[in-house]
Amino acid sequence: MKAIGRDRRGSVLIVAIIAMLILGILSFSFALLSRIEVTTGVNYKAQAQAESLAEAGLERGRDEVRVAAAEGCGFTRWTDAGSSSSYGCGTGLAKLLFNGVALGAGDYSAVIDNDCSPLVPASIQDASCTGATPARDTNETAILTGWATAGGGLGRARVRAVVGIDNPWKHVCSSSSQDNPPGYCNEPANRNGTPTVTPADPLEYPGGPAAYDDLPRPQLGCSAIDVILHGETVANCPPGQNYNYPYPGGKRLVVAGDRSKANCDGGGLQYEGYFDCALSTPCPVAICGGPSGRPACVKAADSRILAYPLQYTPPPCLPGVNTGMVFATGASVDWPVSYGAAGNGILAYVMRPADFTIQSRDLHGTVVVEGNASSGCTSGRDVWHKDGARIWTATNVYGYPLAYLVFDPVEAVADAPEPTSNPLDPQETCMDMGSAVGTEIHGIIYSGGSVEFNPIAVDGGVVAFQVQTRSSASTYGYNDTYGKDAPPAGFPLGGTNTVVLVRKSFLACADYAADTGGGTACR
Repeated sequence: MKAIGRDRRGSVLIVAIIAMLILGILSFSFALLSRIEVTTGVNYKAQAQAESLAEAGLERGRDEVRVAAAEGCGFTRWTDAGSSSSYGCGTGLAKLLFNGVALGAGDYSAVIDNDCSPLVPASIQDASCTGATPARDTNETAILTGWATAGGGLGRARVRAVVGIDNPWKHVCSSSSQDNPPGYCNEPANRNGTPTVTPADPLEYPGGPAAYDDLPRPQLGCSAIDVILHGETVANCPPGQNYNYPYPGGKRLVVAGDRSKANCDGGGLQYEGYFDCALSTPCPVAICGGPSGRPACVKAADSRILAYPLQYTPPPCLPGVNTGMVFATGASVDWPVSYGAAGNGILAYVMRPADFTIQSRDLHGTVVVEGNASSGCTSGRDVWHKDGARIWTATNVYGYPLAYLVFDPVEAVADAPEPTSNPLDPQETCMDMGSAVGTEIHGIIYSGGSVEFNPIAVDGGVVAFQVQTRSSASTYGYNDTYGKDAPPAGFPLGGTNTVVLVRKSFLACADYAADTGGGTACR
């Protein structure tokens, strides 16, 4: 019996040793796992820090190139620094915006490149990418790449996004951010029905609806032909003088503008601005009647006075007698006929107080309306575009790509600083666009006041201080062709431009690279 007990005690000893061995292995395993978890946590933290730093690089990169919004060359000074001055873009700047900037437990860097393949798909790259100057920015779009390290190199990250110069003319609908904040024209409070807005996403760039803290305003000025026609004197309103917003007080101004995209020169002279371009264009018989239509009013040195005595007469410009395409009688203008053809349009200017109506007619060109001096959209309208009326903006007309420009210069001066976006204070002008299927506008609409759509098809875009989109039968689409040709003549370049990062294009690269010489392919 005793021998058997001793044998059992030996077995217990063996079991105890095995158990201790197992416990030791488990303890070691737990310690190892704990260490791995700590290491993993440290690495994960370092990686998260690196990704945040790389994104910070993108944001700072955007700030570095923000001045591009006020230039006419986009991002060329950075993307093609060596040739920038030869394009008239000024002194080139380094495309490596910054490198190894210390922040917290790491550092970040950023570089800018033109939007060429492989940084973007070849199908959407800048047109210059396949030409002789692939680094030159011709579409106001570029690629920012940011990269960073953190935790002594334990965390590494590389990110990329599209950066672009945005402005109100690049959207299907741009309105004041105070109009049902943030003011997108496809928001429920801005709609009556379910119109189709394409692109519908406010974050789409370019194309979707956009809200702005401010909007562009046209230049106002004094006629270079005859200031008496708009109720001024040469002493108070120097002929040909233009003013940007905020406008000077004490003057009766007209919607004017510079000579860019003029398309209204003639008789050996240059005519600048909406008012003078319309004034120096004879009104055809089909529109103004009579045996020879209405003569234009031009400068005394215009050679066309002798060549076409029945069509052109020098100042003074007499209302209703020789004002060409300026309607200055104060009566409502009911457009009488379909007029013009693709690439061959006309500019009409309707002075205050008067309104403009077109219904069941086609018109090619640009219509400028000062307004009828009545209050808002409560009763009458400054513009009626209805009953199947259609308008196409025309490339041969001053003001392209605008189809309509509605702005009251009297109100802009008398009630300065109206119109404003913040707080919202639009002009009292009101446009009522639509009322029947088949009513169309092909071009950009601009208004310092309110625009109501119901129902209508808009192919182009709208920039207005107050917008109401209506009717399930309405469609609004952004036309990139018109957007690229904006801003129209007479609107200061870059006044409301801004540099934006396109978050829908944001890309976190699966591989890390310090792209100091320029962006490389990103998996």
